[in-house]
Amino acid sequence: MIARGLAASLCAAVLACSPAVAHSQSVPPVVDSTRPFRELTLAHIGYPDGVPLEGATAAGSVSFPLPNGVRLVRGLLELSLNITRVVGPGSNIQVFLNGTRRLSIQRSVDTATNVHVVVPLLAGDLARATAELQVRSYLAVGRDRCMDERLGSAYAAIMPESNLQYEFDPVTVRTPQALWSLLRDTVRVALPSRALTGEEFRLAYELGLELRADSRAERFVKAPERGDLSLDSIALIRDLLAWRKLVSRRGRVMPENPTFAQLGLGDLSRLYGYRAAWRLPVDLRILPSDRVPSGLDLDVASAATSSLRGVQYFVHMNGTLLRTFVGTDDGRSQRLHVDLPLYLLTTYNEVRVEVQRHRDQADYCQEAEVLYPAQILPSSILGTTRATNEPRLFTGTALRLAENFPLYLPRAALTSGEAYLSALVSLSRGTWGNRSPRFELYDREDAVLPKEAFVAIGSPRAFRLDGPAAGDATKMSLRGDAIGDVELGARDSLTSVVQVGRINKQTGVVLSLSAGPGSIPQGPESYGNADVVIASPERAVLRVNTRSLPAEVLYGGYDWLHRWAWTPQEIVGIAIFMALLATLIYLIWLRDWRAQRRLRKTP
Repeated sequence: MIARGLAASLCAAVLACSPAVAHSQSVPPVVDSTRPFRELTLAHIGYPDGVPLEGATAAGSVSFPLPNGVRLVRGLLELSLNITRVVGPGSNIQVFLNGTRRLSIQRSVDTATNVHVVVPLLAGDLARATAELQVRSYLAVGRDRCMDERLGSAYAAIMPESNLQYEFDPVTVRTPQALWSLLRDTVRVALPSRALTGEEFRLAYELGLELRADSRAERFVKAPERGDLSLDSIALIRDLLAWRKLVSRRGRVMPENPTFAQLGLGDLSRLYGYRAAWRLPVDLRILPSDRVPSGLDLDVASAATSSLRGVQYFVHMNGTLLRTFVGTDDGRSQRLHVDLPLYLLTTYNEVRVEVQRHRDQADYCQEAEVLYPAQILPSSILGTTRATNEPRLFTGTALRLAENFPLYLPRAALTSGEAYLSALVSLSRGTWGNRSPRFELYDREDAVLPKEAFVAIGSPRAFRLDGPAAGDATKMSLRGDAIGDVELGARDSLTSVVQVGRINKQTGVVLSLSAGPGSIPQGPESYGNADVVIASPERAVLRVNTRSLPAEVLYGGYDWLHRWAWTPQEIVGIAIFMALLATLIYLIWLRDWRAQRRLRKTP
């Protein structure tokens, strides 16, 4: 049982974060207006593109988290499926919830491409910690079923708007973890109207990190504006963060060669007929300082089959095929080693492992497909070595940040926390990740020079920054070995400039706020192997490697017209096309005009 004061804070927070969520018009609300409820979509729990069912026979699984220690009254699962039009009669999709088949969708000629179904949650489903959804598909695509299998296309998909809805009793919310599980997708964090203390600033920063790590967004506001969580309830914030550290990897020190179990990778088992795939994250931000991935030792196992040709494994990293392996077909596990080349590494990497089964000719086109289990075991190891890549890029600099590295912050951040906290959280998500910074507050004229790899917000006069981006209030320029000197224009047209620079012979990341923290890039894909990132108010990100590579533009919200207008090559192509079209029209008109002139001259 928690303290009475903390219980009151929990009740107030639940009432603040439980307004009704808009429902799809195609499905009636799961609850009435008198009780709070929650809606979790696939996009909210880490599947922004949905779950594809690859191959004519496939299975996809999703785990929806349910609140811990909260009494749920009722709920339902709203499932949105997309089925390709080429599938024919005889196809079916089966929906399982918590291991029990709840419904079967039969495919007929007149079935719509988009299928919406509703599965009510039973009393036993509401008492679980998670709702385990599994969708199995058997889709007859054509008469040549062998060709259908070899194509391996995604004939069906669970769409990202699929969601789980439940109604809960707010009186039963008695623990911090229960409150956390009931927070909305965008959480307002209320800061006191006075200047923050150093501890309050750190707690607000850590709270923002945990919200982003849990696929939520944060919005820092200042009293008297109300928030879902208030920094005045300092004990509640501490309890929330303490619980989050127990269930997440944040704050844990990784060994130099961690196993998949230590990395926190989940269930890596698959049921497959012809092919299955795993997407494994390799995140440099969670590794020990100055360590970089060097290889993978994959412990894999596939069930024994009647095939004489066995199975094959394919390993890709960031879209590049690294190695292929011939697997055993006797059901025993085996270890596969693959080297991870340094030139392919960036801050966040994805290793894709595919397994493909070859069957006997006798059963190659059998009508009844048999699903076989395959698994990557948690004893698999991510090997690392000492970092040797270029330190004056974001990837190399982030690797050299110590666990308690110095983060230089202007003292004005304590009085204007809402203007700095979101920028810090975004920059952390893109560069240093799980490392815990040591805040070094500075005044405009006074700052201690760094003696190790660092991060700085702003630039005090005591710092002499040697970086690729420079300028004043009217213009900014870039300089580098690959691009020379390039003038970018007025600084007031930029939102933020993040660069890798040197101060006191130490390399670090420096963030300059130009027009507010609204568009600080947060994903590691915005940084990586570059040394300058510039964000504009239109949410376009310019990433530049001034040392060896050309610039790259990452669009954050442009429509097709802006995309055409942005690329000079495309503008030249359109101009040439329009000129050719105008010339063709003129030649046709000239031919008709001459023909009519000859007719008028004929007696």
